Amino acid sequence: MNRLTGERAAHLVERQMAMFHVKQRAAAAQPEATAPPPAAAGPYVAISRQYGAQGSAVAAAVAERLGYALYDRELVEAVAKDAHLQQRLIEPLDETARSDLNHWIHALLTENDLSGGQYNAALFHVLASLAAVGRAVIVGRGAHLALPADRGLRVRLYAPPEDRLRNVIAEEGLPEKAAQRKLREVEESRQRWLREAFGERAKEPFAFDLALNTATLPRATCVDLILAALRARCPGSFQTG
Repeated sequence: MNRLTGERAAHLVERQMAMFHVKQRAAAAQPEATAPPPAAAGPYVAISRQYGAQGSAVAAAVAERLGYALYDRELVEAVAKDAHLQQRLIEPLDETARSDLNHWIHALLTENDLSGGQYNAALFHVLASLAAVGRAVIVGRGAHLALPADRGLRVRLYAPPEDRLRNVIAEEGLPEKAAQRKLREVEESRQRWLREAFGERAKEPFAFDLALNTATLPRATCVDLILAALRARCPGSFQTG
């Protein structure tokens, strides 16, 4: 992990903690007679994407619209390698929430064949912690399989091979053959990791709440549809900003 990535990860964790505390203070400030029951943490959005399907751009736009923290693969892995950031994530959770978190993590470690050993255990701990605190958009790393389905929205972004190839060439400036090779290698690497981490569950056909073709839907439309699905999926905790 380089210094810049570590600093970005620390900044995001602190920002997420600040949002969590603001929400808790706002709930506590309401008059007792009208105050609702203690609210659960804001929901998460887990985004799985094919390489070249513009998933990162859609995820960033979703996070911006919601005012959520955005964790891509690099940042999730940075937190997984930093024990202090892992501890910081769970500090605001009460005893019940921590108990739920430990239950999720135990279930993940029990249900999945962790060929990655301590690394995958730490990764699952971070994913579960992000979901417990909420108000996070998480890209990749099997979050759609690792996290409790009732606490957020699981999205798949895809596009036909020719469209993804065109995007990779345009965005990375690669020759066509090099782009084709990278497209194949990245997808194979992602699918291999999912199979190693989740076994047969990696093939689960119902692992997503929403699947969008980014080649036929404009980016803004994809964002609007994700927000609408999140509102329908988690009506009690959905809010922007």
